[in-house]
Amino acid sequence: MSEKRKPGANNLAELLSSWDSEFVEKAYWTLLGRAPDPDGGTHYLNQIRSGVSKLTILLRLSESQEGRAQDHQVDGLDDALRKHRQAIRPFTGGIVRMITGRAGDTGQERTRRAIVNHLAAINPEAGTMTDVDARDRHANFPSASVGARTEFGMVDHLLMRMVRVEASLKRIEDRLKRIPPPKGSEKVARRS
Repeated sequence: MSEKRKPGANNLAELLSSWDSEFVEKAYWTLLGRAPDPDGGTHYLNQIRSGVSKLTILLRLSESQEGRAQDHQVDGLDDALRKHRQAIRPFTGGIVRMITGRAGDTGQERTRRAIVNHLAAINPEAGTMTDVDARDRHANFPSASVGARTEFGMVDHLLMRMVRVEASLKRIEDRLKRIPPPKGSEKVARRS
């Protein structure tokens, strides 16, 4: 039984317009010419859900042994991957990102991407209305308004705070579960 080839993306915009598992599947078909294997698909799905940049995932797939053997013709991909590679370099990447405004894979960027991916997986239209990297640039370097955050930047800021508060509450809850109950608390509970 031959596997029916699903069409990959023809250009970078089409490839990046997908979210969550759909993005992973489209990336595999576009760069490797096949469906994701269970282990690789799960790995990259976890990566996208944790906020790793789509370009980082595409870079890893294209630089794999299997990816280098493929002749993928995707308009704009090679140039985007070259620029992204420069932006995520350990020592010079920060300077490149500061000068060019390109996105990297910092903790804040990953948190924002994870939130947007989650929202887009629930409602695909939310993903098409948002470009996390572009919103990051506007939030951090507002050009239209002097010193004020853009609406999208403020939403990102509030969502990040909510995620941090939720993580803090979870840590507190875990710590409280590890604390043994005070002596004599069983007697009080029995009287009630």
